[in-house]
Amino acid sequence: MSAQHRANAQPANAAGSAANLDEALGRKPIPKPKGDPRRDKWIRWAAAIDKDLSALAINRMVWRTLTAIWRERSPRLPSSIIFDYFAATYAQTQASGIRRQVDKSHDVTSLWKLLSEIAANPQRLSREWFVGRYEWGQQWHGELEFASLDPQGLGYVNPESAAQDIQQMLKIAMRIRTGVNKHVAHLADRPANSVPTFAELDTALDLLAAIYVRWNCILTAVDITSLEPTPQYDWLAPLRVPWLLDSD
Repeated sequence: MSAQHRANAQPANAAGSAANLDEALGRKPIPKPKGDPRRDKWIRWAAAIDKDLSALAINRMVWRTLTAIWRERSPRLPSSIIFDYFAATYAQTQASGIRRQVDKSHDVTSLWKLLSEIAANPQRLSREWFVGRYEWGQQWHGELEFASLDPQGLGYVNPESAAQDIQQMLKIAMRIRTGVNKHVAHLADRPANSVPTFAELDTALDLLAAIYVRWNCILTAVDITSLEPTPQYDWLAPLRVPWLLDSD
């Protein structure tokens, strides 16, 4: 329910002012929704998940940029454990972050917990709540958007959608979760046979971000197209000057 959507969905009448299609269609107004403790908690969780996933996206941007510089520089940089340190730190940080979002512990905030509660309590995301967030005159547009979330006509967001997202998350993140448990959070007596690859970390992060963006839009009506960062300053400036200076 983005501002762009609302603006584009508002036709003008012959006098040039916006027409109220709700009235024209003979619709009855749906009042603005009241607060709901559980739903309000979900929105708080969404904000925390946004911050965590955005940090992982920033990490990836930095890692990809630095590795591109190292690969493409001519002449090549000297070999150093510094590069191993960056690689290990990045891999562990990303893997731990992905694991956080599939954490099932009772005292944490995670994307898995958010979707699990939604799947168990879908009535909290009802048609009245969803459409009532639209201004009168645009509620017809809310009806159209809600129809795609409730194809079975249940009167609330289809819980199967959340359940399917959970299964996708667990399927793609399980090996990463096992790797973190055995190699990062603990020193396992019997380590895993292999550790997740950088490609697997990317795939998992992309999936988690896509799932989060969709559900955040449902919960908050804020249409975020991507969590990929856009730096507003020259964050590579420190690399444009020598780090080590001669003692002379």
